[in-house]
Amino acid sequence: MKYLWVILGLALLSGCAPDLTIYATKPGKLQLDQIEYLVVEPFEDQTGVVIDLPQGLNVKSNAALGPLLRAQVLKGLSSGGQYRLLPDHKGLQGVQPALGKVAILRAKLAYFEMERQGGDQQFHVFLAKKTNTQSVGELLAVTAGSAIASSAERSGKGFKVAHPYVERAAALQVTFLLVSALDGEPLAAPITKNLHFHKKWGGTEGSSMLDPDLEAAFGVDNLNVEDLWAELGQVDDRLRMKTQNPDEYIAKGYHLKEDVKVPLLLSDLRARLSREAAQALTQQISQHQVPFALDLSGGDGVAINLIKGGAFNEAINRLEALPAPLDAGDQYNLGVAYEAMGEYAQARRKYGAGLDADPGSSLFKQALQRVQN
Repeated sequence: MKYLWVILGLALLSGCAPDLTIYATKPGKLQLDQIEYLVVEPFEDQTGVVIDLPQGLNVKSNAALGPLLRAQVLKGLSSGGQYRLLPDHKGLQGVQPALGKVAILRAKLAYFEMERQGGDQQFHVFLAKKTNTQSVGELLAVTAGSAIASSAERSGKGFKVAHPYVERAAALQVTFLLVSALDGEPLAAPITKNLHFHKKWGGTEGSSMLDPDLEAAFGVDNLNVEDLWAELGQVDDRLRMKTQNPDEYIAKGYHLKEDVKVPLLLSDLRARLSREAAQALTQQISQHQVPFALDLSGGDGVAINLIKGGAFNEAINRLEALPAPLDAGDQYNLGVAYEAMGEYAQARRKYGAGLDADPGSSLFKQALQRVQN
């Protein structure tokens, strides 16, 4: 880990705002220290390939996602900064990198998507309700009204109205392979990621155009597209626009993205599936950024304000000058300030001291996990 990015003033979409959100750069799980350069070849879309779903069911790929997934992978690798990305390992101008230091990333993927739009017919019947009745009378009227509605539906009386719906499903199966540019030998075992999503907006609740077994399979371990961190980098700008330029905020449709009743576009779904798969890869082979939302609720108020303002050195100086022993809040905040400066050894010592003083503290346990390689 080399550095932390700090985003201040971030508010969660639910309305609960953390005091501080930090991005820690973590190493990849695979040790590829000998690799300095990386060539990301065009990804291969495979149409008609079976995509496995939970419960032993499957669908067949019917659409392409390779270019978008490759773009997300390039974005993740670029932000990690561990490798120099090359367009190709052949025919480069100038000094040629040693092939032993160059890796080639390939991918084969199968992508399925489904979209259905229509209207579910729902039965309606008019019921007149008498006003100014006693509570018992109201109860009897409701009971009688329900019986009348059921009777009308059985006899076919009343009327039906089409309630619009949009239903979308998607599944992605991708296998990444990292090989040496020197001899083509694999540098790691193939990395496979399976993702799927299904949701229906509007219409009759609980109904689906999918086969019931397939619907159940799509519902197992479903991708959470409402995950905040997927669009974390845009939240601060959106919140600023919402207050400073509400007309632009509405014109860009950001107010609709906050409403779970608004259908997710297929383009949004493709982007999020691609982003999730790309993140799974970068976490394996490259250093990457992991967000942590922190609540600085205790300790010296001046130090807290310094940390929130990004003045980490000043916060450290103030907290280190306080009489020992520091209380739990100050001890934790001191660790946060060191962590934000990239001083992980010092942060581990501060968090460790806090845990020694309070062995049951989940706050210090989580903090120690953050700064461990």
